Amino acid sequence: MSKAPKVERDPVSGALTIKCASMWYAFLAEEAYFEGDLARHDEFMANAEVLNRSPRGYLHSKTLEEHIKKWEQQ
Repeated sequence: MSKAPKVERDPVSGALTIKCASMWYAFLAEEAYFEGDLARHDEFMANAEVLNRSPRGYLHSKTLEEHIKKWEQQ
């Protein structure tokens, strides 16, 4: 188990920064891999790689927010 990344948000919209979202997807991919869930690993890693191509911006993702919420409660 890795240490969960920090949550960084746009101060105006409250959306996750692209860098933060990418780091969270990579983290979730690693955790899925450790759990043996290769399908989710591939999905999360693909999302992280796509976001890494975007230099700036913000992301609104209900699904990602739900995953972050689960990890923050642990």
